[in-house]
Amino acid sequence: MRPTGVIERPQPFVHLNNSTASVILDCRGNQPVLAYFGSTLSKVDVDHLNQLDRHQAPASLPIEPKITLTPTIGESYLGHLGLEVRRDNANWGLLPRLVKSETTGLLVTLTSLCDLTKLEITHRLSLDTKTAVVRLSVSVRNICEKSVLSVDTCALTIPLPDHLVELQDYRGRWGYEFQTNRQTIGTASYVRENWTGRTSHHLNPTITLLEKHTGPSSGAALGLHIGWSGNHQIRIETLADGRRVLQAGELLRAGEIGLLPGEAYDSPEIFLCHSSEGFNALTQQWHSLIRSTFNDSGAVSSSPRPVQLNTWEALYFDVNAAATMELIEHASALGIERFVLDDGWFVGRTDDRRALGDWQVDPDKFPAGLSPIAQACINRNMEFGLWIEPEMVSRESQLYREHPDWVLTQPGIPLIEARQQLVLDLSQPAVAHYLFEALSGLLSTLPITYLKWDMNRDIHQAGN
Repeated sequence: MRPTGVIERPQPFVHLNNSTASVILDCRGNQPVLAYFGSTLSKVDVDHLNQLDRHQAPASLPIEPKITLTPTIGESYLGHLGLEVRRDNANWGLLPRLVKSETTGLLVTLTSLCDLTKLEITHRLSLDTKTAVVRLSVSVRNICEKSVLSVDTCALTIPLPDHLVELQDYRGRWGYEFQTNRQTIGTASYVRENWTGRTSHHLNPTITLLEKHTGPSSGAALGLHIGWSGNHQIRIETLADGRRVLQAGELLRAGEIGLLPGEAYDSPEIFLCHSSEGFNALTQQWHSLIRSTFNDSGAVSSSPRPVQLNTWEALYFDVNAAATMELIEHASALGIERFVLDDGWFVGRTDDRRALGDWQVDPDKFPAGLSPIAQACINRNMEFGLWIEPEMVSRESQLYREHPDWVLTQPGIPLIEARQQLVLDLSQPAVAHYLFEALSGLLSTLPITYLKWDMNRDIHQAGN
């Protein structure tokens, strides 16, 4: 483990290691390079890094451009750039230089400045204390005092080791989810771009790189996961010189990110996981990271998953107090442990064309509200859960009639409905406040222990 400290003139490299893995960041150039991520190394020195440098190829630059964490046009890099910015739609030159390295335990923070374009770049990399999992992110700050900085591309970039020659991803669609696809990495670029505004069956934000013979319990594997549920990109590119590159990050529209003076863009975190013992060890390390890092309530998350009954296939939109009570009785007799009241419980929701957004209990279907329903579940030793889809709204709803300006739209383009739904613009404070008050009112007055939070359509008009 590298000792804690701040270095104003970065040393040639940073070596982070635990009992499972080592990470080496090459800091000899203007920008940091992820030079190694794999099994634990006992000793690393500059001579080892020098051996990784490639000799000059015929008809090429005397110094080969490095595959840095966010390659820029000023580094003479001819692959897909990791960072593209512009100022005033004209000034897009970029040549950052590494100025500071700070290491705290297994976290290293690397700060770079670009005097030409007036921006600060901060790369952060951490190694998990127990597993072979690395977390990567980058922040871009506008340090110009006068003008806006547009960030058009921001994707973290790593060189791929030569022995990883295959990739595995997951594809599918509704009713045909999570289909495994394994293929050889070719010379043409492999590109997955998700513009749907959410993760999906056909564009999952993960990929695994493999040796030719990697199997369940043997062979090397490198897993990547983007910690982000919106638009994203994953790219594998073979450069003309034979080097292969892996890129991942948020997928941005031109002009989507405009930074005022002093503002910063923070990328989603990229998670990398290494295994030298096949798929099983890779999966176990992912699970270990999730349990240790994202577990806010260990007792809940570690408890056995309850047997659940959902009202949807039984009643669809015909839920009401009498039918729901009868279903609760049947569920209790079967030993069901969680009862979920699905779509149809809120005012006016008689089909999928109306009432989304009107998050008040329907007095015609449930004259006494939902308290008797929830209490009936509790009396029979069942948890009570409720269905919601708060980011959506129906045209035929009180909410839309009162606030048609609350939906995502693009001026001059007709609204696009999908599943008879429009998408609310949660960037508007009034919209977020309305939904928070509506949901907190339900959660504070009812013993709800589970929310079935749906998101049933893509976002086709992500703008306002």
